[in-house]
Amino acid sequence: MDTETLTSALPEEASVSDVKITIALCTHNRADMFAECLAALMLQLGPAFELIVVDSASAPDQAALVAEAVAAYPGIAFLRLDEPGLSRARNTILRQAKGAWFATLDDDAVPSPDWAKAALEITANAPDRFVIVGGAVHPIIPKGAERPLGPRWQQLLSTIELEGEYDQTPAPRVVAANLFFRTQALKDVGGFPETLGRVGGSLISGEDKFPVQQLLRRGGRIWYSDRIKVGHHIHRERLTRRWAARRAYWDGRSDLRIERLLDVRHSFAGTAAVALKFLALAPLYFIPDASQEYFLRFWYNFGWLQETLFSPAPRPA
Repeated sequence: MDTETLTSALPEEASVSDVKITIALCTHNRADMFAECLAALMLQLGPAFELIVVDSASAPDQAALVAEAVAAYPGIAFLRLDEPGLSRARNTILRQAKGAWFATLDDDAVPSPDWAKAALEITANAPDRFVIVGGAVHPIIPKGAERPLGPRWQQLLSTIELEGEYDQTPAPRVVAANLFFRTQALKDVGGFPETLGRVGGSLISGEDKFPVQQLLRRGGRIWYSDRIKVGHHIHRERLTRRWAARRAYWDGRSDLRIERLLDVRHSFAGTAAVALKFLALAPLYFIPDASQEYFLRFWYNFGWLQETLFSPAPRPA
């Protein structure tokens, strides 16, 4: 289905003036979690919200389950893309968005029962200089898989459990599992970068981080509120040291790609400093200090250096 077909599928009863927030809900091969997210949303949405769902090239059996879940709620705008890509899916929705704010939710997130009410209130009262609003993301850990996690590991899992409401611009900590942009501001920076994102075996990310950095560079500010909260399913695999090391490695590569897209230049001395830090971390790799997480710092720096040198990616042990 192309963009023109999507336009005709939008609910006619919602005028542009009625819609305050457009919710982009994109899914790929996670039909069961998507259905849970959708059900939690539909219990609380009213005319101030526009929900657009995109199935981003799910496998046939998963696609059928997604379509079935959407069909249970009349009036949802629904689109399937044959080419996968989270940024591509979100940009398709962005082009059609009626709301003054554009919300992103992960398909494995579960909005709290008061998510919509809090989001509407906070975005409605945000001063113009605040172009981004971020909310809390609480982990939902599989039973029996609980383990102590340090701050870096929690960050790799997109967990945000900061308390309060405040201007977060000096130290941004927001993720697309629960994030709001002013729609026009997001369009002005070109939406989400389709050159970033997970493809095949890579864990390249940064689709949300890049537009956030662009908007901050333009003078925009970020407001954070723990009243806008979601739960976020954490897969068992992501609680293993192997996954965390691999994710940290790709995070290093992702950050350098983002810096290049932002035209950030690194001197030879700066690159050498990262290399020295990487070498200094090597003897500390196996120290089980959760507060320091040396193995994650090691793989992050190695990923950053490999992206600098365009070397093939190793597999963390």
